[in-house]
Amino acid sequence: QIEPSSMPSNDQRLLLQLLLLLPLSSVSAFEVDKQATDIIECRTSVKHAGSNFTLELYHGWAPQGVKRVLALAEHGFLDGLPFFRALPNFLIQFGIQPDAIKQRYWQDQGNIPDDPSKGIAFTDGVVSFAGYSRNSRSTHLFITLGNQPGLGRRPWEVAIGKVTRGMDVVRNIYSGYGDKVDQGRLQAADSEHYIQSEFPLLDRIEACTVRRAPSGLDERAAQAAALEAAVGQAGDDDQEKLNREEVEENEEEVQQIEEDEDEDEDELVGQASIGEEEGDFGGEGEMYEGEAALGEMEREALEEGNYEAAVDEAAVDEAAVDEA
Repeated sequence: QIEPSSMPSNDQRLLLQLLLLLPLSSVSAFEVDKQATDIIECRTSVKHAGSNFTLELYHGWAPQGVKRVLALAEHGFLDGLPFFRALPNFLIQFGIQPDAIKQRYWQDQGNIPDDPSKGIAFTDGVVSFAGYSRNSRSTHLFITLGNQPGLGRRPWEVAIGKVTRGMDVVRNIYSGYGDKVDQGRLQAADSEHYIQSEFPLLDRIEACTVRRAPSGLDERAAQAAALEAAVGQAGDDDQEKLNREEVEENEEEVQQIEEDEDEDEDELVGQASIGEEEGDFGGEGEMYEGEAALGEMEREALEEGNYEAAVDEAAVDEAAVDEA
């Protein structure tokens, strides 16, 4: 018979690293282990306070045990389990499946090795495997009712988690049969008939669901990603500010260049106006116009191959200049 032992930027990067270290340095090792939590929520046949209880599993307490219980829950082994051993002010035990196929499957999986004890006290609501010798943990579990200093002394009695909600439901599990249920008969082919005929008031787990939480490493990675994003956003804001200032400086330079060009254009227009006034009054302006006209006649004569005419035109040019 399986049962417990006895009754009763660089600166920004540096800031990021410091922020990541804070959560780890501000909690104890025990609390860090406890934070890696998976949750099993079970609905029972107990007619009290909603009929449900919530079990939190702590990897830091017993990683091998937690892994096995999660596998049992996720494969439906916990669904339909009777609370075959209910001892008031001591414990509630379960873990034998009336479904012969499920029971045989997990028997074939074998036992799991013992987890080293972390010295967790067996207070009200603590959950552990039951066993019979070293490395004997398989599917049998129990929940403590009240403080039990006599538990936790054997290698297989290692806390794996705790009921955090619904202990009133656990305390109201039917306990009238005490320790009378034959565990061997529960594993026989006619186990369901045995229960219904001799222990019809046994309460059961009807169904359980698992909610896995991120591991401690995943949580730190998520924190790092969030902080990295925050630092990156701050850097982007700074860069955007620098870009905006650079654009404003460029706009001022362009405006200054345009103003300088406008001043140069005004100056050129003024010079052109002076030239026109000089042309109106004759003198050099008329002389330049005459030279331009005579020069055109020379070019036409050269293009026609009439060199003599070109020479004559050149002579006329000189005469025109002298006359001017």
